[in-house]
Amino acid sequence: MMIKPKKNGQGLVEFALILPLLALLFLGIAEGAHIIQSYIAAQFAVREAARYAVSGQPLNSNGDPWTIAPDIRVKSIKDVAIAR
Repeated sequence: MMIKPKKNGQGLVEFALILPLLALLFLGIAEGAHIIQSYIAAQFAVREAARYAVSGQPLNSNGDPWTIAPDIRVKSIKDVAIAR
């Protein structure tokens, strides 16, 4: 008569060994997605600020965009970038 070994805890031990790797994989995917989303949002804000800067806004009282005080122009471009 042959005695079969018991395997009651084998699945639990294997799961305990694999769980940290699975958690690292899933959290790495989530963090990578967050980094990509942040990169895309920053890229969009820079693109919109560049469009705003090139479009000639804000205009001065004569309607000329290039004679406005530089500090006011830079502030308005920064405001557009932050708002996006």
